[in-house]
Amino acid sequence: MYRNFEILTDATSRLRLKPAYTTVLISTLLLSGCATFSPDRGMNVVANIAGETIKKDVVSIRTEDDAERAKGSVQGFFAEA
Repeated sequence: MYRNFEILTDATSRLRLKPAYTTVLISTLLLSGCATFSPDRGMNVVANIAGETIKKDVVSIRTEDDAERAKGSVQGFFAEA
């Protein structure tokens, strides 16, 4: 099965592997750009899906001001109920 497979252990075999490693490294770096998130870190997609499902406003809470606004909205919602 491995008749044509030869293991080389001298210095020349290490030099032959460098282009392969370089190719893999460059490919990884180029493809990693495809996995980046949007500036809102994907919250827009989540907000759209969740908003359509629960028929409520969906926001990302990142600051103390955001938390206060959300708290006021929730308290107002429960005051009406």
